[in-house]
Amino acid sequence: MNREDVIRLAEQAGCGWAMVGKEPVLTGVELLERFAALVAAAENEACAEVLVGKIKRHEQIAQECALRGEYGEVTVLRSTARKLSECAAEIRARGQE
Repeated sequence: MNREDVIRLAEQAGCGWAMVGKEPVLTGVELLERFAALVAAAENEACAEVLVGKIKRHEQIAQECALRGEYGEVTVLRSTARKLSECAAEIRARGQE
């Protein structure tokens, strides 16, 4: 996430800003906790999306291998895609317990 993303999430959490020198500072403990939860959720989703991209690529390569009759490779690629999918689900579930 970049600085603008962090500021947007802080504003979504209802955080107020106070300026200390040239730096903005969040105010309120409860708001900071909400803000931290939003940042964590956004980061978890970003990580899961990286895996989703890799899953799609593995599936694409598996299809290409299947067309060439490379069935051993297809099995390995699809197995890896399933494991990546499980990892993405675990990442998304973090913080929702």
